[in-house]
Amino acid sequence: MSCRSGASFLALLVPGDPARGYRAGQLSEEVYALWGITTTCRVVGVVQSALAHIWAGRGEDDANIVFDGRTGVFERPLYAGRNRGRLWIVGAVAEHARYVCLMLKFVPVSSSRMGVDELWISTGFTMGDRRLTEYVGSGILKKLWGDTEGGKSCPAGPERVTDAG
Repeated sequence: MSCRSGASFLALLVPGDPARGYRAGQLSEEVYALWGITTTCRVVGVVQSALAHIWAGRGEDDANIVFDGRTGVFERPLYAGRNRGRLWIVGAVAEHARYVCLMLKFVPVSSSRMGVDELWISTGFTMGDRRLTEYVGSGILKKLWGDTEGGKSCPAGPERVTDAG
């Protein structure tokens, strides 16, 4: 896997105003419904400091999987949930036999400096089948749709997911 810096990942995102962040992806109605959030906000943003946090805390291989897999998380989310004030969204990255979890922060219009509801990536990490099962069992994550058990029977999920953590 090639070495990348957090700054180079900004090139992968939809350009925006650097002071306001970059567009990382978009989420569906189903995800917001599971979170119990009513908003017209659908775009998820990311700032350079969040990218640097992911890069610094995960190691090169995991950080690359998170950055490369984020598009799939937004396009084909398998699980979502809430915990400790953060919104969780999980998708599968079949080519790496891992899941990517993005933790998001919702900023309601009443707290927003931009005058609209906002949704931002605060961090991201990879996980395998064992950790996913733990989060589902504890109630943190809920299946969005489909007949998946750890993503194994979902067409978008990995055929077999192992867990290193």
